[in-house]
This record gives sequence, C-alpha cells and structure tokens, in this order.
Amino acid sequence: MSNDSISSISSTSSVSNSSSTSSTKLTAATKAQLEALGIDTTNITTEAQGQAALKAAQLKQEAQQAAKSAKGNASEDSIKLEAKSLASQLGVSVSDSDTTDAILSKISSKISELRASAGDDKVKLAEIDMYEKQLESISTEYSSMQSSQQQLSSNMNNLASANKIYHNLD
Repeated sequence: MSNDSISSISSTSSVSNSSSTSSTKLTAATKAQLEALGIDTTNITTEAQGQAALKAAQLKQEAQQAAKSAKGNASEDSIKLEAKSLASQLGVSVSDSDTTDAILSKISSKISELRASAGDDKVKLAEIDMYEKQLESISTEYSSMQSSQQQLSSNMNNLASANKIYHNLD
C-alpha cells in the first residue's frame, strides 16, 4: 500500500468519525439538561444541536445577568463595553474611536451576514437568534439611556429658563 493510499484512508476515516459525532443522537443527559432549563427539545435531535442549545442558553443567562447588573446606572461607557464584547464574540472589529451607534450598526450588519449564510442550519440559526437578542437588549438599553439624557437636558433647560424669569434676566 502506498503512502497516498494510507493518507486517503486516514482522511476518509477522520471525515466519517467527525460526521458520526455531529449526527450522534441526543443523549438523555443533554436532553435532561435542556428540559431543566425549559428548552423545548422537540426539534433537537442530535447531540451537537443539544450542546449548541445549551451553549446558547448559557450565553443568554450571562447576557441577562450582565444586563441586570448594568441596568441601574447604565452609562454610555458600560453600554459601549457590552457592545464591544458582543462585537468581539461575532468577530467584528471595532476601534476605540467608534461610537456606540457605529458599533451597534456593525454588529447588526454582521448578524445579517451570518443569517444570510446560515441557510437552514438550525444550530447556526439558534446561535444567530441569541446574538440578535443580545443586540436588541443592548440597543434598548442604549436608547433608554439616550432618552434619559435628553429628558435631563430638557429639564435643565426648563430650569434655566425658570431661573432667568425669576431673576428678571430675560
């Protein structure tokens, strides 16, 4: 047998091993973990899909915890940090000079690209949905912060006007 034949057999063997791993039936342990988290396992048939769903659930919990801790006094810096973290997870390059709006826009574009290339891959689509939910959460938090800043600015302008009238400076 030549080295080319051995190489070919070795390659074929590793391909069949990796494809059998990705098509392994969902284990009872993984199914139990998913159900404990309240995840519907009806459409999850392989161990790879189950593990991906578990990872997505874990990332979702981490995002929710981060959002809860940042909720109280969310500053633009903390929101920008969350956006940069998500961008990093998605492989989106951002610079320190990018605004929060620019980062959120880049993330949105990347999610659109990923969705277009995912096809019917349920595992990839579930992961993309998780990223999209994180983006929505960050965007909502950012919009809320901006609204609060605008309201504060408006209130300060009204107070300044009232002070001018009170002191007859108008």
